[in-house]
Order: sequence, then C-alpha cells, then structure tokens
Amino acid sequence: MRESLLRGSRMRVELAHADASLCAIAQQAGASEAMLQGDALLIASRPENRLEILQALERNGGAVTRFATEEPSLEDVYLHYIHKHETTTD
Repeated sequence: MRESLLRGSRMRVELAHADASLCAIAQQAGASEAMLQGDALLIASRPENRLEILQALERNGGAVTRFATEEPSLEDVYLHYIHKHETTTD
C-alpha cells in the first residue's frame, strides 16, 4: 500500500505557456502520469522525483508560475486497494 501511496502523489504545475510536449518531458523526468489541463500540467509522481520534474520542465521552456502538491487521501488509497483486490480475485 505504501508504494501505491507514493506513486499517487500529485502535483499541479501552472505554466506561463502550457504545451502538450511538456507532458512527455515530465514523464521522461520521472512522472508516472502527466496531462495538460488548460495552462497547467497535472502530474503523478513519487515525491522524490518532483524537483527533477520541475527542473526538466523549466530547462525545456516551461516557465513555472505556480505549483501545488496533493497527497492522496486515506480514502483514495483504500479505494485503490479495494479495486486492486477485486480485480485480482475475479
């Protein structure tokens, strides 16, 4: 469960000029998921990869204007665990 919790850490990175190519850059830098939402990237990654992801975005033209992190709630972890358990027992 701890591994699921760490992989589920999310970061919202607001950019001056968001570009879909930055999703691939975030993933190459260690994000497990990255998607564009307006002028922000929503990124899932391990907490220790966050700094490298932010630095990679900036090195590749992503002017970060703001970012926030969001850890998964206990409910999110529980639901993930239950869903995983259900799919392995079917």
